[in-house]
Amino acid sequence: MKIRPDMVAPVKVLNAQGGTNSGKGFADLLAQKVSEVDQSMRIADQQSAELLAGTGSIHETMIALEEAGIKLRMAGAVRDRVVSAYQDLTRMQI
Repeated sequence: MKIRPDMVAPVKVLNAQGGTNSGKGFADLLAQKVSEVDQSMRIADQQSAELLAGTGSIHETMIALEEAGIKLRMAGAVRDRVVSAYQDLTRMQI
């Protein structure tokens, strides 16, 4: 799979002194994205409960469920890539 530069968000690069411009690290970014996935799952659950109670819309519920499913699959794919990269690093001979 090729990564297209026009589809990737700009990345902050370390400056010469080793500091970052944004102040966020990979762990912070990962925690934020996991929180977003959790929030979308909660919204989907809430929409489902409202639909079952008869007060929700089927369209809004399906959209929320699909968004949560897409975010969850993406999180799984990122996890798989991180684990694969870690395994590649541990197999390297120095």
